[in-house]
Amino acid sequence: MKKTYSLIAILAAVMLSATLVSCDDGWVPAPGPGPGNTFYDYSLTGCWELYQVNSTPVLPSEMNWMEFNGNGRGWYYYLRNGAPYEERMNYWCEYSYNSVSDYQINISYGNGSPTTMNYWFTHGGNYLWMQWYSYNHGTTTYVYRSVSGLPQPR
Repeated sequence: MKKTYSLIAILAAVMLSATLVSCDDGWVPAPGPGPGNTFYDYSLTGCWELYQVNSTPVLPSEMNWMEFNGNGRGWYYYLRNGAPYEERMNYWCEYSYNSVSDYQINISYGNGSPTTMNYWFTHGGNYLWMQWYSYNHGTTTYVYRSVSGLPQPR
């Protein structure tokens, strides 16, 4: 009888853990579109692969990918010492009133580091340009290209 209870307890624990993994974990994206200047740009939806930084092609060891899932949720995938990593990100957009772009994107990564960048599209929406300024590094321009999916692990 004791073995039956142990088996039932193990099965219940497994079912509970599966339920907890599949339920909403309380992660809330950045502020949603509201009155005024903020919105979600559905042109961003999909997978984007880093193509170049400051007009220099990206080496395979420096690749990263952004996956915008809509409604402010997404994922950032990158390589560190050849090993793949992923972080949640949330985002929202706003109209910009500067000479660089009509739009800005605000991204917060899972590690907590937020950034705001100007962005625009070229080549029929297949290339996403993101530019930010840092006092220490000056202006950095990233170019991402639209890809049909994320690369599969080798």
